[in-house]
Amino acid sequence: MKRVALLVLCAVLCAWGETRQAVVRLTPSDTNSGDDRFMRSPEMDAGVYRISPDSVVHPLSLDIHGKWATLQGSTGPAVSANQRWIAFTQNHDLWLCDTSSGACSQATSLGQPATWSLASVDVLITAWSTNSRELLLHVTAGETELPDFDVPELKVRKAEYGFYRFKNGGSLVGVA
Repeated sequence: MKRVALLVLCAVLCAWGETRQAVVRLTPSDTNSGDDRFMRSPEMDAGVYRISPDSVVHPLSLDIHGKWATLQGSTGPAVSANQRWIAFTQNHDLWLCDTSSGACSQATSLGQPATWSLASVDVLITAWSTNSRELLLHVTAGETELPDFDVPELKVRKAEYGFYRFKNGGSLVGVA
């Protein structure tokens, strides 16, 4: 009975997470006024800061959930070298925010949430190119073991796992 209740709860939470599509946008005070710099905090849970030319530091209102990192990449945030873009992962996919306009949009549709039997498919950010036109991404399987729960191991989904070059504009190319 305990196992069935846990599986039902997991299915409900997974369905809620999939249908809950957050509206992501930088506030007007977050956008670049011209010569601002953007910096990711070295601590995973601290986010991104805008630093004005007169050295005033302003934390961005960008709400990124579930930040984590592996050797292959992280869920972000990652600031481009030209300071124009902030990349992060939300709902298992890559999102990009334009620091000039404040507009944020989902850039990939590769991610999949976990279900009661299948592991998630996650998009991780590895690095920006020096010209800020490309991102190196890693598509990976999510956790398959849930040690805190008495449930069977999740199965890895069939997906095109590996490293990809994402060109700002939308194309995705596999890296051999």
